[in-house]
Amino acid sequence: MKRFLLKIIVPSLVLIMAVVVLWEFVLHAFPHEHMYKSHWMDRHAEEVQVLVLGSSNTNRAVIPTSLGLGRGFSCAGSSQDIQNDYWILQRYIDRMDSLKYVVLDLNYL
Repeated sequence: MKRFLLKIIVPSLVLIMAVVVLWEFVLHAFPHEHMYKSHWMDRHAEEVQVLVLGSSNTNRAVIPTSLGLGRGFSCAGSSQDIQNDYWILQRYIDRMDSLKYVVLDLNYL
């Protein structure tokens, strides 16, 4: 019985680990919204005059360029909480010389 379990468990664990490693590679290789926003902010943080932060409500409802307040960009994202907004602001605030407005969505949740 012990040999049977070893013949089943060891190959199963190897297969599971291979799937996990492959899945991790796929998640990092394909572009997604957060990667796009991070790369854009790394290149254009100095130009942003209006920064939009918040959750999916702000991400879908507020278009920074339609506010008419200058060149804007939305760093809002789905299920993004206030701690992530703070982290984003702290990461780019030193480079954002043109920043005039920060739009922050505070949700009651």
